[in-house]
Formats: sequence, C-alpha cells, structure tokens
Amino acid sequence: MRNIIEKIRIFFWFLICTSVGFAQPGSINSHDENSQLVRDLSGHRWKMKMMLPGEGVKQGLHKIPPEDIETLVWNPAKIPGDVYIDLWKAGVIEDPYFGRNSVKAQWVMQYE
Repeated sequence: MRNIIEKIRIFFWFLICTSVGFAQPGSINSHDENSQLVRDLSGHRWKMKMMLPGEGVKQGLHKIPPEDIETLVWNPAKIPGDVYIDLWKAGVIEDPYFGRNSVKAQWVMQYE
C-alpha cells in the first residue's frame, strides 16, 4: 500500500512540475498574492462580430492592426465572459437562461 501511495505522490509531483513549464512567453504581466502568474485582459474594450468559421482569416483581420479595423457595427464583449450573455445584452438574442430561449439561440454555435 505504501508503494502505491508513493507512486501516486511522484505522479502528481511530476504533473505539477511539468505543467509549470507550459507558460507562454510574453503572457506574464504580474504576480498575484498567491504567486500565480496572471495576465489580466478584463480592462480592454473587447468587441465581437459574427463570422463564419475561417471568415476572419479570409478577410485578413489577423493582419490588420486593431486600430484600423472598423468595429462600429461590432457588439461589445466582456472578458472573461460568455458570448450568449454578451449577445443578450446587445439585444441580438433573448435571455438564453429563460425558458427555451437557448434553443432559439443554437445558431450561435455555427459562428466563430
């Protein structure tokens, strides 16, 4: 029994040690009180637009500087957040958590 517990302990220690190595370069902004690496994206004014899968790449949006993209017709988005809540707040869909409104909003899954 002691041998099994020791193997489990070693396995979890291995998981912890290897998961630390997966931090992306440049993704570290600060340390919080628990010494965890944190990048806060909530302060930005995020916007979203309904696009078919791959449409943004076809239009070359990833190559255009963010300040040059026309976003007046885009919907505001909250990070962290939920696309259904953002669409509801923008008046695009009805409250997805009321009645069967989530069924009416299934079309959202077809878009990026």
